[in-house]
Amino acid sequence: MSFQLPRFLKVRTNRRVRGATATIVLIHGIGNTGDSWQDVIKVLPKTVNVISIDLLGFGHSPKPKINYNVRIQAQSVFLTLLKLRVHRPIILIGHSMGSLVSIELARYFPLPIKGLILCAPPLYRNKKEITSRLAPEKVLTATYKKLVQDAKKHPTRYTKLADSISGTKLASTEFTVDDQILPAYLDSIINGVIPQTSLTDIKKIKQPIKIIYGALDPLVVPANIQRLARQCHHITADKVLASHEVTKAYHEKIVTALDEMIIK
Repeated sequence: MSFQLPRFLKVRTNRRVRGATATIVLIHGIGNTGDSWQDVIKVLPKTVNVISIDLLGFGHSPKPKINYNVRIQAQSVFLTLLKLRVHRPIILIGHSMGSLVSIELARYFPLPIKGLILCAPPLYRNKKEITSRLAPEKVLTATYKKLVQDAKKHPTRYTKLADSISGTKLASTEFTVDDQILPAYLDSIINGVIPQTSLTDIKKIKQPIKIIYGALDPLVVPANIQRLARQCHHITADKVLASHEVTKAYHEKIVTALDEMIIK
């Protein structure tokens, strides 16, 4: 495996506890940062280490002019974890595209991964599913692009429209797309989500996987998730009353899955 363009990522959270039972690595989705996990971190067991990062191109991590595909994101997470000297069994928790990065890490990188918890993973089988499911994302992209262009002239309008978008629950309060973030945001959809091989790769992972998805999420394909749970003994799935963002509805399912993975 070639490790081109290695980049160390911004570490938002690095909580270490004596005698930790596991290390939880939190990987956010497109347009978010490591800080989007703060509410989840509050409910995690006090007996685990917790690490959250900003993916390449987002937050305070480097923003090189590259194709932001899942492989390069996974490489950067891998190198950052090596730098942090993470030795404990790792449980990956990924949201949206962060789920795809988690699958890539578990499938192709030599890490002591004990399990994966995937929140709202955009797992698509074909172009038709991608086109139909990413339509809301295209709307968000176009809206934020206009906001970026208009923000300097009309900051009040920018704030009102951003609040309106956040209210749709397709974007969280941590969802941020500005002049610096926009290239990585667009490129991550084009080179990360659309050409994914995650639906194939996830079947070849040996560790236990819990998928949690929202009943109101317009970006996931429930049939694909349910099919995986039926066909693969290492994959289980839970549906919660939520949309695409990791809200409180996810918390109990995340903690329960963590407890089960730590005990095994």
